[in-house]
Amino acid sequence: MALTKKICFYGYDADWRRKVKASSLMRQMQQAAEDDLAQYGMPYDVLRSNKTVFVLSKMLICMDRDIVPYEPLLLTTIPKRIHGASFVRDYLLAEEGTDKVIMRASSVWALIDFDSRKLLRPSSLCGVIPHEEDTKVGFEAMRTLLPATLDTSVGDKKITDTRRVYPSMLDENSHLNNCLYADLLTDIISREKEYGSFQINFISEAVLDDEIEIESVRSDTFEYVKGYNKTKSKPCFEAAVFDKCF
Repeated sequence: MALTKKICFYGYDADWRRKVKASSLMRQMQQAAEDDLAQYGMPYDVLRSNKTVFVLSKMLICMDRDIVPYEPLLLTTIPKRIHGASFVRDYLLAEEGTDKVIMRASSVWALIDFDSRKLLRPSSLCGVIPHEEDTKVGFEAMRTLLPATLDTSVGDKKITDTRRVYPSMLDENSHLNNCLYADLLTDIISREKEYGSFQINFISEAVLDDEIEIESVRSDTFEYVKGYNKTKSKPCFEAAVFDKCF
């Protein structure tokens, strides 16, 4: 069942334009998911005691307008369905008082063994999450919008950056916090463009001291970004940032 909570962003959640950062938005959604699990007897410490944790594998966000600090908002999280080993969870962000939806999002989560990092089946979960089958946001992250490969012929030349994972970037699961990938996108995409939506696919985790090489290509309608973990010699993430909302 859906969980709705009042939220408010603050000055430290905003960027240099006084717009709420995508990473701050993702943190609120991550917390809402934890709150939802807690009401069914599965807070983080209980999951960890069973050597299981949820990790985010895909996130697709569409913003109808900019979000600014200090406005009263309502965030709703909806556990939608289980697809194979994937847990699909939707989000809606609305203006408090008018209920006007200003952001829609869909996410895909996986349950893993904390020690071995191996993927677990939903039956390994130490509880039951009631699900709502009907979609609420009009799309889902299971249907990826990303191109199959990074094709540098479709736009301007690719830009390369390299980031190292430092201790301050790690979360409770001892890997680069998923929300910080949105900051990587903000740093690499064109600063002249406004974006209405983006999708991030988390391919493999990055841990302390890993180095991630980031490439991007720009076209008239989107920017495609991929990260390669040079330390582990494997893809880390890929993302697409679109000018418009879906």
